Amino acid sequence: MDLLCATCQEPWDTHHLREDMIWDIWDGSDDSSSHVLCKTFIADPERKLTPMVRADLEEQGWKFGETIYAIHRCCCCPDESSLSDKEKSDAKERIELRNTLESLLGNDHDGLVSEMTSVDVYMKVREW
Repeated sequence: MDLLCATCQEPWDTHHLREDMIWDIWDGSDDSSSHVLCKTFIADPERKLTPMVRADLEEQGWKFGETIYAIHRCCCCPDESSLSDKEKSDAKERIELRNTLESLLGNDHDGLVSEMTSVDVYMKVREW
């Protein structure tokens, strides 16, 4: 199932977010702290974004809510200065909706993904 980035609407597969995306921060050395961070993230069934993982992913262009499923910005997003006022407003609304869903659904990741997908469909239909 795909989730959309709140800013640029790029679709991201939930499996990629949960299993593969973390390796973007790995520097390639098996003895490095980034390798330990990646292995720790994968070993955690909740896939919690620790401050170090969050900071490393932000260096790659990613920004999340409380979970990896609430994508606020992704590595495909344009610079914020190039967004129109409407695009900024729409992104802000999508981010607020994602934050609300996270606060309501907590650790129910399947429910969160399902509801975020529904919200993305609703936002697209509303734009038409």
